[in-house]
Amino acid sequence: MAVRAIRGAVQVDTDERSAVLGGTADLVTEVMTRNSLVPDDAISVLFTTTPDLTAEFPAVAARDLGFHDVPLLCASEIAVPSALPRVVRLLMHIETDRPRSALRHVYLRGAAALRLDIAPMTGPARADEGRIVGEILRAAPLVSSITQATAIRPDPDHHGAGAVPRPSERSLSTSTSRRWRSP
Repeated sequence: MAVRAIRGAVQVDTDERSAVLGGTADLVTEVMTRNSLVPDDAISVLFTTTPDLTAEFPAVAARDLGFHDVPLLCASEIAVPSALPRVVRLLMHIETDRPRSALRHVYLRGAAALRLDIAPMTGPARADEGRIVGEILRAAPLVSSITQATAIRPDPDHHGAGAVPRPSERSLSTSTSRRWRSP
């Protein structure tokens, strides 16, 4: 058996406990269904949420679906200004004999816009999902240009507190551990 990973994401409507649990349950159920899995096939599941989702841990929904003996972990995504809001993501590690190409990644609701190349519009859908994805795609060039125009670019000559020294400023001590000289 090989260890494989399946990705997925779902966008929820609000930062409310019921929305986070419901969206996560839909996501986990759809991943399991599309890949013909049972909880015993799972090795571990990592859930992340965008920083605007704090009402509940997504892992609670997985426990409610029968993932009792599977290690689950929740984390927060980095706060990227142009990121799609209210998104729960998962990375599920499984044991399977199937090749990587046979696995089905799942992107539901507005999160389908994150991976249009692999997210067919199937499974539980909202009536306005097509409209939402269209709005996201139309806004993408605008968001991208705003992000590029306002991005903070590192100053290569900056040597403030916490700056990482350039390779020419590093030194190795006589021991095997690497030490950094202060700038």
